[in-house]
Amino acid sequence: MNQEAGKVVRILAEKRVVDYDRHLPQFLVSSTGPHEFKIPHNPHSDDLIGLLQHIEAFGSFWCGIERIQWQEAKYEWIPESPEEKAKLSVHSYSSSEKYPEFPVLIHPNIVRDLMLNRQRLQHLVVPMSFFREGMNDFADCKYISSFCNFYYFLEDLYGQGKTKNVAVLEAFKGSKQLSASSHQIADILKRREFGPRRDNVLTMLKAENCEITGPGLLEFLVKMRGNLHHFSQRSTKTKGHPLNQARFDGVAYLAMAICMGIVPQTVVNGEVQ
Repeated sequence: MNQEAGKVVRILAEKRVVDYDRHLPQFLVSSTGPHEFKIPHNPHSDDLIGLLQHIEAFGSFWCGIERIQWQEAKYEWIPESPEEKAKLSVHSYSSSEKYPEFPVLIHPNIVRDLMLNRQRLQHLVVPMSFFREGMNDFADCKYISSFCNFYYFLEDLYGQGKTKNVAVLEAFKGSKQLSASSHQIADILKRREFGPRRDNVLTMLKAENCEITGPGLLEFLVKMRGNLHHFSQRSTKTKGHPLNQARFDGVAYLAMAICMGIVPQTVVNGEVQ
């Protein structure tokens, strides 16, 4: 552990591996196509990440640890002989769960219209704040929190103050705007245009016995809200916790897609239907 100004800023975890050849990364050079970087699944890497998670969990109490950035680890192979060094085409690589930033062009008319319609849109400030938090959490790979914020956006606008799942779902289905957006996203899922998270979403839809339809997606959102607001390791369902955020990226993406189909018309009309 390296220290700067009395703080731990880096943790180094090492593991000696005897049978490691099949776990080594490979950089394959091609004369006809793009070069390829292969990283085979490595159980030793999983074990080291598990060790860091263990230190992070218990160190939060006894060591004052706020967070260990194990999602942004640097992997390094240290050869102990010339023979081992010869087997390495890649000596180290780093992984990071970050999305590229894209600049957004702000048109002066948009700012002007938002200012002129401040009073008319006042009732949307809180739900749009949930939308903003959902976008920020998604960018930070906090997918469970992201989903919850998108759900709060929908619940506030279309839940009619209901709390029981059955009542909330009926309120959702009764909304023209929410139904239209969920139907549109369902069609995109069916046409295989949803992107790389499609398989993740379809697997979870099947697990919850929800159809790929507009009403089916709304039912899925309500069920997932219940799943993610309760936790027990005894549960047979996939439950969200701080260490498995990545499993819910598709769920958060689905909720975000449905919300994004609603925002423009809601803001333009200033009405929730």
